[in-house]
Amino acid sequence: MSDDAMTNPCTRRDLTEALADQPTKQDLQTALANHPTKQDLQRYATKLDLETWGGALMARMDARFERGFAEMRQILDERLDRRFAEMRQILDERLDRRFAEMRQILAESQRTMIAELARHSVANAEDLRTRVRAVDDQYRDLPPRVTKL
Repeated sequence: MSDDAMTNPCTRRDLTEALADQPTKQDLQTALANHPTKQDLQRYATKLDLETWGGALMARMDARFERGFAEMRQILDERLDRRFAEMRQILDERLDRRFAEMRQILAESQRTMIAELARHSVANAEDLRTRVRAVDDQYRDLPPRVTKL
């Protein structure tokens, strides 16, 4: 504002015109009545209340998730244990079958070797008889020859 504006006198009309666009006391009271009071706002949570509630909610959610994870872990452990037991049983059965097959194969091999050994023994006995007979044949007529001497 200039110094002239401050030194010039102002009329009531000028003042009324200048203040006409400003709200009146009644307008301000009406607008203020529409705004909530401190008592109205007390029923709402404060920032601290919300932070406390949010922290408690997070703690409950964390606890619930931990319980859920623990339950899932326990279920998975039980399933895995059961599955491993089933696999162990299947493997044991397969190994038992394989060992039974191997025992049969070994028993058959043993019978085959015993039979072959028996044939060799018989063949050796016949060969030995043949050799002994050759020696015996040389001396078969020995007792009659000795009596002549």
